[in-house]
Amino acid sequence: MVQSSIALSCKNLTILNLDNNNLDGQVPKSFKNLKALTVFSLSRTNFMNLSSILNILQHCKIVLFPSENFQGKKILNDLDFRFGSLKILSIVYCELKGSISLWLLDCNRLQFLDLSRNRLSGTIPSWFNEFKYPTWICQIIKSQVRYRKG
Repeated sequence: MVQSSIALSCKNLTILNLDNNNLDGQVPKSFKNLKALTVFSLSRTNFMNLSSILNILQHCKIVLFPSENFQGKKILNDLDFRFGSLKILSIVYCELKGSISLWLLDCNRLQFLDLSRNRLSGTIPSWFNEFKYPTWICQIIKSQVRYRKG
């Protein structure tokens, strides 16, 4: 379990890497107070509530979930998420099911998206062409997502 006291004692923390630890339970809600946190990585841990984690980390610039944490869960379409600062999002090897989430539409600064090794289905939304950055890299490998011009 991750102690919520980290948020109180490390207010200027910019990078938090919890990879390869035997952590479980929930990411503490107090992590929302880590306003300087720009990079959060959570690989090979036992955290299970993706919705809660994303809600807490909306202010981060880089969110990495290269793991098997959320095996078989449905990808979230919660429109309340606002990732105004997010530049890199990697949720790989999670076998998430469903379609590409609409909350990604509000990721105006997104430059890299990796949703590979999931079980996404449907079509790639036409608004994917509207991202600002020409360095845009998108990986949706090993999913059943198809591109269809809107």
